[in-house]
Parts: sequence; structure tokens; C-alpha cells
Amino acid sequence: MKKIFFQSEYLKIGSFLLIFLSILIFFNLPPANNINKLFNLLKAEQATLTQQSNQGHNFANSLLDYQKFNEQIPDFKSVFSTAGQELVLITDLEKIAKNNHLKQELNLSESKTNFNENIESLGLNIKLAGSFADLLAYLQELEKIKYRLSVDSVSLIKSENDKGLEIQLLLNTYWLK
Repeated sequence: MKKIFFQSEYLKIGSFLLIFLSILIFFNLPPANNINKLFNLLKAEQATLTQQSNQGHNFANSLLDYQKFNEQIPDFKSVFSTAGQELVLITDLEKIAKNNHLKQELNLSESKTNFNENIESLGLNIKLAGSFADLLAYLQELEKIKYRLSVDSVSLIKSENDKGLEIQLLLNTYWLK
């Protein structure tokens, strides 16, 4: 009787251990596979970085490349005009319009948008009237001026007196403070 009792106890313990191990494997197998995948990815990344380091692609060389590139970037002063020079821009735009035989109306916005502590933006509304060829020449010269301008919208319509076209440009101008 004791023998049967011990055997049934061993059977219970064995069954419990078997069930416990099955549950343990069932719940731990997916995370273990994920850990193995991550480990393999890290090994591949290590091999790639080692190869790049052997070829001279390391942090020190990257820093030197960055410094060389940074020296080639122009500073703000050479890219943007100084605030307070808006009248010079208006005068230049009037000269371009006059040279291209266009009627021009300019409205410079009074509201400023600050991009950072050094750069601000002003809106500029330009209305032009004239022939297609003159308008095209104006736009080509506008591309060449030294001021930083971005076009928000362009509208082109036939003028009311049927003697040409009218164009309206909404621009942003950028200035150093």
C-alpha cells in the first residue's frame, strides 16, 4: 500500500513538474526567440561597424568631415540681409519693374515672424501688370536678386482692359535682426 501511495505521489509530482515546465516553456519561448533575434541583429551591427571602422569610417573621421563641411557653410551675414534694409529691397524691385515696363504695386507687411533670435520674416505682396514677356523677364530678374525670398502664392489673370496680364505674388522676405 505504501508502495502504491509513493508511486501515485511520484506521479503527481512528475505530472506537476511536467505541466509546470510546459507552461514555463510556452510563456518563455517567444521572448527567448526575440532575445535571440536581437542578439543576432546586434552581432550583425557589430560586424558592420567593425568593417566600417577598419575602412576608416569612425567617429574621429566623421567629426573631421563635419568640421570641414561646417566651414563651407556660409554664416547668416552672407546669406541674409540686415533688418532695416527693406527700403533697398523695395527700390530694387521698383527698378526691375521699370526696366521691364511693368506697372507695380508693393505692400510690405507690418507683422514680423521670428524664426529664431537672429532671423525674422516679413510678408511682401507684389501686384504687377504688363505683357507676358515682361512679366517673365521680371520673374527671371527676381530670382537673381541678393535677397532671400520665398513664394507663398502666385496668381495670374488677364487684365481688365485686355492689354496684358496681371500677376500677384505673395512672398516672404528674410532678414537678420
